[in-house]
Amino acid sequence: MASEAEPAYGRRLMPSVLDELARKNPNKLYGAIPKSSDVTEGFRDITVADIARCANFMAAWIVERFGRSESFETLTYIGIEDFRGVAVFHAAVKCGYKLLLPSPRNPPTTNVSLMAQTGSTKLLHAAEVLPVVKQLQNLEPTIRPEVIPSFNGMINSTPEHFPYEKDFEEARDDPILVLHSSGSTGNTSEILQEPNGIDLFKDLEFVGHSGAPLNPAAGDRLSKVTDVVSVYGSTETFLIPELALAREDWAWHEFNPAFKHEMRLYDPAEGTYEMVVLADETNKDTSAIHHNMPGITEYHTKDLFTRHPENPRLFKYYGRRDDIIVLANGAKLYPIPLEVSVQSHPSLKGAFVIGNGRTQAALLVEPRAFLDENQRTKFFEELWPLIERSNPLIAGHGRIQQDKVICANPDKPFARTPKGTVIRKLSEALYHDEIEQLYSDSSPAKKTVRVGLNPIVKPVYELPDVMEFARNIISSSFAVAATIPDDGDLYAYGLDSVQTLEIVSNLRRNLQDQTSSPTAWVSPRTIYRNSTILDLSRLLKGFLDEGALPEEESELVQARIMDQIVEGYTKALPKSSGSQTTESSGTSVIALVGSTGYLGTHVLAALLQNPNISRIYCLNRGSDAQERQEAALHELVNGAQPLLQRLRYMTVELGKPLLGLGQSDYDRLAAEVEVIVYNSWRLDFGLALRSFDPFLRATKDLVELSTASKSRMRIVFISSMSSVAQMARKTTAPEAPVPDASAAFNTGYAQSKLAAERILANASRISGVHVSIIRLCQVGGPTSGSPGAWADQPWISALLRTAKTLKSIPSKVAPIDWVPVDTAAAMLRNLVLEPAHGALRVYNIYPARPRPWEHLVDVFRERHDIAEVIPLPRWVRKLRDIVDPTPEDVGRMPALKLLDHYGALGDGVTEISVATERADKVSKVQIPVVDNDMLRSWLQDWGL
Repeated sequence: MASEAEPAYGRRLMPSVLDELARKNPNKLYGAIPKSSDVTEGFRDITVADIARCANFMAAWIVERFGRSESFETLTYIGIEDFRGVAVFHAAVKCGYKLLLPSPRNPPTTNVSLMAQTGSTKLLHAAEVLPVVKQLQNLEPTIRPEVIPSFNGMINSTPEHFPYEKDFEEARDDPILVLHSSGSTGNTSEILQEPNGIDLFKDLEFVGHSGAPLNPAAGDRLSKVTDVVSVYGSTETFLIPELALAREDWAWHEFNPAFKHEMRLYDPAEGTYEMVVLADETNKDTSAIHHNMPGITEYHTKDLFTRHPENPRLFKYYGRRDDIIVLANGAKLYPIPLEVSVQSHPSLKGAFVIGNGRTQAALLVEPRAFLDENQRTKFFEELWPLIERSNPLIAGHGRIQQDKVICANPDKPFARTPKGTVIRKLSEALYHDEIEQLYSDSSPAKKTVRVGLNPIVKPVYELPDVMEFARNIISSSFAVAATIPDDGDLYAYGLDSVQTLEIVSNLRRNLQDQTSSPTAWVSPRTIYRNSTILDLSRLLKGFLDEGALPEEESELVQARIMDQIVEGYTKALPKSSGSQTTESSGTSVIALVGSTGYLGTHVLAALLQNPNISRIYCLNRGSDAQERQEAALHELVNGAQPLLQRLRYMTVELGKPLLGLGQSDYDRLAAEVEVIVYNSWRLDFGLALRSFDPFLRATKDLVELSTASKSRMRIVFISSMSSVAQMARKTTAPEAPVPDASAAFNTGYAQSKLAAERILANASRISGVHVSIIRLCQVGGPTSGSPGAWADQPWISALLRTAKTLKSIPSKVAPIDWVPVDTAAAMLRNLVLEPAHGALRVYNIYPARPRPWEHLVDVFRERHDIAEVIPLPRWVRKLRDIVDPTPEDVGRMPALKLLDHYGALGDGVTEISVATERADKVSKVQIPVVDNDMLRSWLQDWGL
């Protein structure tokens, strides 16, 4: 007997398939429904024959009332979640209609609009939604509603067969269903509230979820007792076919390779990919976009995913491109991780972050129950610790402050889709007035700290009392400070510049309660230069006891501090064994400390393309470095995948013994690595030299690693031209060690770079290690035609964004002595791979023809309404006149965070003199002139 032909997958029609199944296998189970509202009474099986009978019944019923349609007229159906919707769909298709299925949860105006747009006046509905239908009729009297029979009436009917006689070629482009997107993105709420609720799932083969991310904690608990299946798709694409995964990978997707799609890199910094669905002749019978969007060859879903750190075939849903919030200063914020975390609170029904075009993000929360004023206050007290714990899940510029939370009113619930997810734009519109009020209150949060700070014998204060006073003030803006050791550097624990400004405002205000002396001397620099609770408290005690004001540190004092730091680390350097070490030219195994940043990624991409390098160790502080790193490399390097096999990843903690590595990883580096590139540094121009101690300690630790290594690995330190910028204003900065502590620009960042150079120069002499120091000027964006975009450069972008707000820009700041990032990476690669010649080599990467600042001013004024161009000191004074700036002020004028940096430039720098002969000769790369077209392109990268 001949075997039955395989079904023509992709070329079958749903009504025909249903009729065929009902004829050949009538008892095939279609589904099951509860026998009553009490599920303990069991379920009733529904077969395909039952559904076919209901469809035939409804087809005759529709023809009797409305007749057949010869033009695919739209028929609307609003019902409840039962099998009647299936019957109506098949019946409508058999009768020649296309079906619109709006949700009864939609606002009435939305459903009337949908019917009007599709030309529908015929409305079928279940009796249960009659109140909804009456609202529609009130808005649009031309609607013709008809109540359909109950499901029992359908299934117990005895209709004649209602045939559907079209074949595939005839019907393939017939419209049968009107789809509309939900208009939302959002997240599920916590589902496991009952202590023993998990037991309900133990006997199930699997639990499916779709529509929004499942709370990770809930998914992890569920996956312990059953398979959790995540289904992904959209109105436009239908469900995307996937492969089955191991239970522990429940949160990931492995899309069927036979389904034509691409995961295209979207944001290298975040390591996100966009799902792009492809369409061509080979999948016209199996891909929904051929029918939903005929004629297109690819469809960008706007859904973002991250790649699994170990299995490149797995992707986790990250969110929508539409979810990304762009603050007023251009900073991007992805709020979903915080929202998912906050929504895990059992008293919350929903929460979402707002802030597009604003200076700060805010959070809207919707309680499950009505709250009176007292209950609301208690609710906020209970919720705030969870918000604080959730803040680190998103970028620092997006953290939610305590005065930026709005509680929804019960008479204005969040707008939701039929899936139950929040419609952001509509919900935000509902709370327009409350949001405007929230942001219009420009006064900063006034957190008054009362700690009983009283002198014992006037006017003497006890240091422990002052320390408690200071700790409480700092903790009001930076909660971590409550547990930081007295001598712990606040910035090492994560204090940022915005919080510093808040602390300055609160400190001034609270000091005024204790003394009649002026407190305007308290500035961000006060905190930066006294960055421990102990140091700040000693300073405050001197002021409270005797009115003593801190003296500005002179160049001589700053030089002495650097000399002491260098001397301390030099004494700790290992001594050379005295045995002659050969000058190895080996560069086949390289370690790169700090590979994931803007420059580091470009350097790594350049190194990867050298076939003589067999392995590169990427040493970074983040445990998620691999995912972000490889996402960025795919954008920069064509055909990157095979090259990635040469990468190895280790997580380091600079400043800790053995670089924070385990002994086995440390020993592996010592045994294999021939060159280690030190490219990790904190880019913060406000910090004092002392706050860079972890990086200086790591400098000494790298020397120890080198001396312990098999090949006496060479250390390549990526320094900064700012380390000798002060010298270069007076004389030519040489390609040689500079022992003069006053050579650096007057910021802690520049001074720390020079201190590291000096420690390494001493190490080459004392410890016998080979050292290359590469001073790099300002890194710009890529050259024309090169991949990538200009990453944020704090001192430049802050100045320009502030200039845009003030409509005022400084006339002279610094020369445009910038090097495109791909050029810098190529030069660094060649210098890294240059064999060691002598124990110490110094290179300066600096353009031969810097351009005047005025060129940037001209380009910026082309693009923005800038009313005045004024001298830098006057521009800085305008900002200093803003007393106690609010977070909103800082968001609009981020230069407020860097006033000391701009102040250190004095009247502005016209030019500096730098020797570059050695770097130019060895690197064999010429730095291009940064022309106006380049400037326009780079500013475009910043949205400026």
